[in-house]
Amino acid sequence: MSYLTREAAVIDHELGAEYEHTPVPHDKRRGTASVALIWAGFPMGLSTFVSGSLLAELVGVKAALAATLLGNLALLLYVGLLGRLAAQTGESFALQAKRVFGSKGYRLASTFLSTIVIGWFAVNAGIGAELLKSNYGLSYAWVVILMSIAYAFIAFLGVRALHWISLFSVSLFLMVAGVTLVDISAQGSLSAALDYAGAHPLHHMAFGTAVAIVIAKFLDSGTQTADFNRWAPNTRGSWLATAAAFPLGLGLPMALGILVMGALQGGGAFAHGNVVGFLLANHETAISVLVFTFIVINTGSVASHCAYNAATGWSGATGLPMRLVAIVIGTFALGLTLSGFWHLYIPWLIFLGILVPPLGTTILAEAVITHQKGESPLPAWRWSAFAAWAVGALAGYANYRFMPAFPTPIAAFLATLLCYFLLRGFAPAPRPLSTTIGEE
Repeated sequence: MSYLTREAAVIDHELGAEYEHTPVPHDKRRGTASVALIWAGFPMGLSTFVSGSLLAELVGVKAALAATLLGNLALLLYVGLLGRLAAQTGESFALQAKRVFGSKGYRLASTFLSTIVIGWFAVNAGIGAELLKSNYGLSYAWVVILMSIAYAFIAFLGVRALHWISLFSVSLFLMVAGVTLVDISAQGSLSAALDYAGAHPLHHMAFGTAVAIVIAKFLDSGTQTADFNRWAPNTRGSWLATAAAFPLGLGLPMALGILVMGALQGGGAFAHGNVVGFLLANHETAISVLVFTFIVINTGSVASHCAYNAATGWSGATGLPMRLVAIVIGTFALGLTLSGFWHLYIPWLIFLGILVPPLGTTILAEAVITHQKGESPLPAWRWSAFAAWAVGALAGYANYRFMPAFPTPIAAFLATLLCYFLLRGFAPAPRPLSTTIGEE
């Protein structure tokens, strides 16, 4: 046993095993309420508020609300099906990917998605730091440094820490949401908010692109849902936990952000046209303290979930302990956040909407629709899965360029599904696969 393995075993004994390389045993699963809380605390973040405000600026309030509803329903179905698989098997995303992409190929799929999710850490920490800088005069760099260290440490502590940070984050969200809705109603601006047509009504983004942005908001972590739903006690609990995220965790803050932008009739989604700017403009010290606490805790909840996703995925692909990987992830995320990566928010969402849906679709096509389980010995690389991923991504890009009225992630999903069915029909029948990473 290596030194790292021995140290990881000691830490797991103290903090609880994360089962990053093996399925979660049924007697170690968490309750439905706990998994639902962990999921609710993930999308219910400041970046989701900002996304809602941004959508209202781009397409107007009514279209933004409709896009939010459709996008959340699509995510509920997509993530719910993937989560159901995880609840049945107890497998992480990396273990799921091994069944589909091969005994070596899964490493590419797992590390790709786990690296992508680090970008979300940078987006959320960056937006939080920018809001603290613009509203409280704090140093952006120092806030990012302190946030990144703290949030990576929460991921290091594991799924139990995610439960508690989610509890505090959701509680603060409900308080902030309540005060915001009271303010909007008191100002009599709700009807005016619904009529807001956007900052540039003659140059609106296509509605399909707006739906795609909502879906892309949680495509990567949604595809990695197994890292959370493997802890669910059963498939029913998995579906309920997913519903806590979509539409509740994602839809509610996005809708609130949309209404705030409508009430303000503009102001810039990243400036004062968001929930933080709205509340600070209407209240004194007490609310200022609440908002400050909300920014720190809420950003921490989302970013630590991202770090946990990334660490679990890289751990599964490399065989290293999850908690060691979490430290490395935090260091990389710190540099990415300091670079100002979050300014590329909309291009980032479009990029995700093209590349990520085909990956999750291959898993669904293999395990849900065809009912074929990955088998041992698998090929090192299952090229039919990679080919379907590539075709889906190309279809998504073509849709984005030439048919923006149709949501890009859905186009990528459908193209991948068709391609995988055609290619997999010619593949040889597989044999049972061990679910422990490293057994090849």
